[in-house]
Amino acid sequence: WDAQGAGDKLVTKLWDTKHTFNAAMQDEAFAWLDRVMPKTAPATGGPAGSMPGLLGVIFFDPEMKRPSAQVTVNHLDSDNPDFPGDGDWGLRLLGRLTSPVTGKVTLQVGTSQHVRLWLDGRPVIDAGPEGATTIWEARAGEPVPLKLEYAQERPPPSWRLTWQLPGAGVEPVPAAALSHDHSDVAVIEAIGIKAKQEAILKVANPDPAHLA
Repeated sequence: WDAQGAGDKLVTKLWDTKHTFNAAMQDEAFAWLDRVMPKTAPATGGPAGSMPGLLGVIFFDPEMKRPSAQVTVNHLDSDNPDFPGDGDWGLRLLGRLTSPVTGKVTLQVGTSQHVRLWLDGRPVIDAGPEGATTIWEARAGEPVPLKLEYAQERPPPSWRLTWQLPGAGVEPVPAAALSHDHSDVAVIEAIGIKAKQEAILKVANPDPAHLA
């Protein structure tokens, strides 16, 4: 949801005349935002709370300050119908990456834009149009925290993360290697909550021109 415009929409959607913002209005505003803002799917998974895919937020801007929608991603490339096409936008993905084997795994990013990758909290790739590669010392079946950010400042979108397991060829990272847990859900939900708070504050302190 675009927090910058949510306050304007609340004013015109909920109240037609000049008003004094109060607690009852705040409750009504939150209820309306709950209906229109995208939500994370309910957490369901195995005993450890693991859920398939990476959890992410699409932003209206490549600086990733204005959240637009939440997504679950099962393959790490730009070929996704949930992603915007043209224009400037950003994407932040969180979750876990799990290798089926122990050893040195080569991770490679190809992009015409800008992609950054973190593994286990450490920045390992900061790729522009020339792409970038890193080596991951993986342990079989051990999930490692992953964060990926994609910033698009000119269309069309183009990025892909591939891996090469020991003794194997280069291939797309399979869906079975991607997961997220409740801690990732909490981080993504916090982005949505912050957007709500900013929207409510804008309604609480509106531009007088919006109340004419």
